[in-house]
Amino acid sequence: MARLGVSNTTLWRLIKSNTIPTPRKLGRLNRWVESDINLYIESLTSQTTTA
Repeated sequence: MARLGVSNTTLWRLIKSNTIPTPRKLGRLNRWVESDINLYIESLTSQTTTA
């Protein structure tokens, strides 16, 4: 969340809309695979540089 600079609500909206990778469950915790988040951030930066 900190790496993306969005609120909790926005983060869960992005997950629900399949815009961002879904987290993995570890017990009661939600955790993301770092490489998934890195790819998502790279896709955002490539979209802004090509637009």
